[in-house]
Amino acid sequence: MTLQGVLTDNTNVASTVADQAMSSTSYGHRVSPDGSRAAIDRSRSWIDQELGSIQIDAPPAVTLSSTSGRFAATLTNGLDEPVTVSIQALTDEPHAIHGPETVELGPGGRTTVLLNASLQSFGVHNVTLMVTDAQGHPLGSTDQLPIRSAQVSKVIWLILGTGVALLFGAIAVRLFRRIRAAARAARQS
Repeated sequence: MTLQGVLTDNTNVASTVADQAMSSTSYGHRVSPDGSRAAIDRSRSWIDQELGSIQIDAPPAVTLSSTSGRFAATLTNGLDEPVTVSIQALTDEPHAIHGPETVELGPGGRTTVLLNASLQSFGVHNVTLMVTDAQGHPLGSTDQLPIRSAQVSKVIWLILGTGVALLFGAIAVRLFRRIRAAARAARQS
């Protein structure tokens, strides 16, 4: 049922999987229950492999300038069918990391998703991002990243402000010298 819920356009996967499962419990399979069990295990393994081909890649690390901010994760669809998935974040403390409700990916598609992080305290927080279906059932792919939240001090803002002031001051001086040189050249000719 999870595979059916992930595939956007395919509506007959659930019945095919159910037929396979039910046929393995039929009277005809009572003769070799081990073979029937092996067939079910192979089918389950195939479904898990298909679901595992929908991957999430998180950045190696994220640093936020306060207790909240945004960062990006990449979703990749390794299936030849369009899928609709979600991202769920598991953290070591109660924090809020939200993204879009669902993300649609075309066959073999890849997209970058912006996630909003709201942390309750400063420091390093370990986060596990997990691909799920729309109902929140895990599909298998996860990625971990540390998120560091730090308060940017006023000294950094002072340094940035000074740099911007120097930049615009240098531009103004160059413009003034260029205009003065052009006026001097016009008077001499």
